[in-house]
Amino acid sequence: MNLNVLFETRSSSIHFVEINKFPSVSRDYAFIVDKSTKYSDIKTEIKKCSSLVSNINIFDIYVGEHLEKNKVSIALSVLIEAKDHTLKEDELSDVDSRIRNVIETKFNGAIRS
Repeated sequence: MNLNVLFETRSSSIHFVEINKFPSVSRDYAFIVDKSTKYSDIKTEIKKCSSLVSNINIFDIYVGEHLEKNKVSIALSVLIEAKDHTLKEDELSDVDSRIRNVIETKFNGAIRS
């Protein structure tokens, strides 16, 4: 076996991301939106809400009883963090309001209760 080919294709640059020194906050949301709404569009718009939004993951999709036929419930976990300070409650409230507002205005969505 010739290992030279393997060694020639390896990347020599090492990349790392420094661990944040400040605590992050995870907020979970469940929105009811039209079935035609794309998750990628929701994710893009939520990211635009604030530079404090660092990650968004979908963890549940529900279609069925208790929802209109053209609606879907999408549950998201949103990670909020600052690189240079501990978040304050008013910052979190502001991000939360912006996220809810963008879902309501851009996607005609609502919080699932």
